[in-house]
Amino acid sequence: MDISILKNSSYNIHLCSDGSSCAYCGNPHLMTVVHTNGIHGTRVSYCFHDREPDAIEQLMRAHLFLMILKDPGTVVTFHALDDFHKHNLVSKKAAYDYVGTLCHLTDGCFTAKIPDPNAKFLMAACIWRQLCLEKWTGQAYNLTAEFPHRTPNSLITFCPACPEDSFNMEPNWEKTPSLYRHMNQVLYGLDGNFHTGQYTKNMDPDDITLETVNGIGYFPDQVEVEQYLNKTPEVQEVRLLTTPFFNTLS
Repeated sequence: MDISILKNSSYNIHLCSDGSSCAYCGNPHLMTVVHTNGIHGTRVSYCFHDREPDAIEQLMRAHLFLMILKDPGTVVTFHALDDFHKHNLVSKKAAYDYVGTLCHLTDGCFTAKIPDPNAKFLMAACIWRQLCLEKWTGQAYNLTAEFPHRTPNSLITFCPACPEDSFNMEPNWEKTPSLYRHMNQVLYGLDGNFHTGQYTKNMDPDDITLETVNGIGYFPDQVEVEQYLNKTPEVQEVRLLTTPFFNTLS
């Protein structure tokens, strides 16, 4: 329990730009904050110093991420989003388990009484990763303008060592003597053990991966794929294996 929600408590967090106690703060708002040490209820006051407060701007400045724009009463800290991202990558921990752990950290005896922000947390984590990818790949800084030969707004990690014409190769590289032509080659490999078995299991039509939009991620644009499949005639697979041994294996 946060000290601000105790009876007769006047404590609240001021979202002033300089981080100090604000003399122009508005009325406190009761807010649920999800952090790495639990789920807390607290009071937050917006700053009215210069103008009508922009709730999103002031919360983001305080490293508080709105889970849903229509519900400014529930936020998650940047630290918690980063922490979940690392847990998910290293140990494959799902958001349901991560949020459940936070509920137990908040109150190990009456866990059922703790607000369950799992659905909101999922949406916030999805948007957070999209924003991080745009930052890490430089798209948030209009990196596409410096590399016009690449896919616009692409979030795919590229290899700067792979040779690319007009980018990291010397002019007239086509005239390289045959003895050294092997230096201007790129090899693409395919991992046969890489599968996307979980890709088609999602049954929620509204749960769309943001990285698949417009082909900026590792999957092509779904609209373009459907248009291509509609124009491409079906081809029957021809089995050339006639040996019973190979037929058994296949």
